[in-house]
Amino acid sequence: MLISKHILFVTLALILFATQAFAASYARLATVYMSEDNGGDTHSRLLLDLGGGWIANNGLTLGFLYASEKNTISNGSSYDRTSFGPNIGYASKKEEGWYVIGTYLMSSTTTTGLKGKGNQIDVGYKFQINKVSFAPQLSRKQFTYTTQNGNDLSSNYSEGRIDPYFVMWIDF
Repeated sequence: MLISKHILFVTLALILFATQAFAASYARLATVYMSEDNGGDTHSRLLLDLGGGWIANNGLTLGFLYASEKNTISNGSSYDRTSFGPNIGYASKKEEGWYVIGTYLMSSTTTTGLKGKGNQIDVGYKFQINKVSFAPQLSRKQFTYTTQNGNDLSSNYSEGRIDPYFVMWIDF
């Protein structure tokens, strides 16, 4: 069943992307570094999202996102998270404008052994300087983990947050 869904997704993507309705493609790099002091320990987070896709003449966008997160605590502990998945949304084809992109994170894993899925909704406003656009962005993320180190969790572990980003957007 899972293989059928992936084959269907790839088939639909090839059909849609082969049409002339998609007039532009884009790549975007979003990042932020945050650090806070928690009772003597400093918790630092570095977030990096790399995405790309196609924008139709009406603003519909289809694409893919790879997201990484590095968490470091001054007491020596750390953990990383990587997630990826397809997305759909709206993006202005003008030099300036709003975009809203929703991503289904079909895989999300951490270095602590958690594996699961999630979703991410990005809302931003891009403005162009020369041929590159920049954007402030807010991202709402929700993760649900069902296994850790190959073992099913007795109850799913979920976490969610809203993160600010600075985005560099390039249209082709």
